[in-house]
Amino acid sequence: MLVSSKGEKLYINTLNWGVTDDNQYTIITKDAGRLKNRTDTVSAINGLSPFVYRFRGDTLSVFYLEWKEIDIKERFKSIKIDYNPLENREYMSIINKAGKGEEGYQLVP
Repeated sequence: MLVSSKGEKLYINTLNWGVTDDNQYTIITKDAGRLKNRTDTVSAINGLSPFVYRFRGDTLSVFYLEWKEIDIKERFKSIKIDYNPLENREYMSIINKAGKGEEGYQLVP
């Protein structure tokens, strides 16, 4: 859970399934209960580790490969969403930093 300076909550929920959990949906939402089963996937992003994120100063920055379509449908009052489509080399650099916990980058759980 991420919380803005005004107390607004944002959740990055994931749902994994399959014999090896190699299928995943991810959603950014205000609702902690969203995406508990595969019938609740409206506006969810399909695919493993679809993005890297960083939350600073009431801004959620989302970093993803430029060929992916990331569009967060939910709107927040005090949290700004900053979209950052990247070329493969840039994205791999940020994934590496997220894996090490550097510069505030986080991997999707």
